Amino acid sequence: MLVTFAFLAHPHLHHVIRRLALEIHRTHHIGLHAGLLPPHISLKQPFQIADLPELETFFDRFAASIAPFDLTLTHVSGAASPNEMSGRGVIWLEVQESLQLRGLHERLNTELAHDFRGTEAAYDGATYHFHATVALVQEPPRYHQVLEDYGEMRVDITYQPEHLAMFYYDDDTFAPGTYLTYKVLPLDRGPGSRR
Repeated sequence: MLVTFAFLAHPHLHHVIRRLALEIHRTHHIGLHAGLLPPHISLKQPFQIADLPELETFFDRFAASIAPFDLTLTHVSGAASPNEMSGRGVIWLEVQESLQLRGLHERLNTELAHDFRGTEAAYDGATYHFHATVALVQEPPRYHQVLEDYGEMRVDITYQPEHLAMFYYDDDTFAPGTYLTYKVLPLDRGPGSRR
């Protein structure tokens, strides 16, 4: 089993991502595979777990400890799969890095390593790139065409995340039907929060 934690998009951002995904699909016929999970910004890539109830307790505590902060999404970008032979690509909205966001990624990794074994995931640490996935593109020519058509398109949206989600994956194939949104919790809405 694998899980990951992610901030859910607020309703306006959710609509912007879905509207763009649909437009890209209608223009380039790439499918709507990224729509199987709600729009989100992950704090780390999926990681292995052995005990879901124990991790759920950790998740509850972690979500309750996150103070209000801003997330800013700037423009459309993307990346080809690290495996050049796969030819796949991800189209996303760039998330502007902040000290709070990077600090949460580092804190999550530190606390997971303290409480569990084997929770390392791809791109942990300084190489982790924050983004909100818009579309998954399976064919190289289409991926490059989508980036040519939409790359650098501005969105410039800032919001305070209100919910943290836990996504559950049966295995590392990420095949449709093997993962779901397992749990969603509100974040700490202490002093300084705004909606």
